[in-house]
Amino acid sequence: MKKMLLGMLMLCVLILSSCGYTMQTRADLPFQDIAIGKIENKTYEPKLQDRFNTALADMFAEYGFNLTSSARYRLEGEILKFELTPTAEQNLVAAQYEVRIASNFRLYDTQTKSSIQLMNVSSPFLQSFGSTGSIGNVMASKETSTVAAMRDIARSLVSNIVYNAPRDITTILIKTDDITDAQLFAKRLVAQKTDLLSAYIFSRFSPSGQKALFDNSKIQNTELVFVLTRELNSLIQQGLLYERERFEGVRISEETNSLLMSNPGGFQLIRLNRMLLHDAYPDAVKKPAQVKW
Repeated sequence: MKKMLLGMLMLCVLILSSCGYTMQTRADLPFQDIAIGKIENKTYEPKLQDRFNTALADMFAEYGFNLTSSARYRLEGEILKFELTPTAEQNLVAAQYEVRIASNFRLYDTQTKSSIQLMNVSSPFLQSFGSTGSIGNVMASKETSTVAAMRDIARSLVSNIVYNAPRDITTILIKTDDITDAQLFAKRLVAQKTDLLSAYIFSRFSPSGQKALFDNSKIQNTELVFVLTRELNSLIQQGLLYERERFEGVRISEETNSLLMSNPGGFQLIRLNRMLLHDAYPDAVKKPAQVKW
């Protein structure tokens, strides 16, 4: 019996391998401990955060993570939208509904006090259900669909971390010692002129960040470095920095261009933006270190 079970297991492994799948183990996880922080429900649908916390805890356990409040990384976020929309009618009465949920989440590093936006998880997740029968049946179907949507979101989040996150997520962010010449950088961003990239970066800074750059000669260099680090880390998580016109005249390295051509998302997109900043401002921003994935 044991030999038969072993043989079946080996056969499954071979089939999965031939189809391009790999067997995921705890050793493959970017980190093994994680905490679930505050999940804020910004909708009028009650107890969504409770349903999501349950789905998330189950999904982390399914992938092999340890849930512990003392973990270095903590998942936080918001449920932004919950909509129940009729999609079909029968005799002028809604016969089918669609549950639409939108959310936004980030990983917070308790050691460095920095966070990374988890991209590709804020798009709406859809679940449809019929509305035939009594109101009790309709409400039960709605609950089932809502729970299923919560599980879809949780699975997307956890799989994004498992398959895309580096071993140390902070290695793709900018650190204060990565800014080698804060004064030069600030002056370039403020001067702008015909520099479309500098103008764009400056426009995406917060009002307080822009003011600090204007006052760069009046504040201490350490404070200016901190401001630039904070603002740039926010910028590189807001979408692709590259546009051909912005980078006109910038020598993009082969490594950066290779990553750019792969059209990356999530953590790799943040790293790409980090590399683009170095290529554009080599005298002010260090080349990013190698990242272990």
